[in-house]
Amino acid sequence: MQRQTIIIACPNCSSAVALEVMQLISGTKFRCFQCSALIGLSTDSTALVKEAVERYQSTQKTENK
Repeated sequence: MQRQTIIIACPNCSSAVALEVMQLISGTKFRCFQCSALIGLSTDSTALVKEAVERYQSTQKTENK
């Protein structure tokens, strides 16, 4: 998987939080710089998010050919 950074709104204060997708999938938690909320995936969501990212990246490769 290629490295990809996304920006989401903090679920606590709505500030922008940058997340590295593969680190998120691997269980890394990220902290909001504004309110210090800890943001991560639930273990129940990890496989679903990983599959969605892989499908997205596969689609991008197909479109770029």
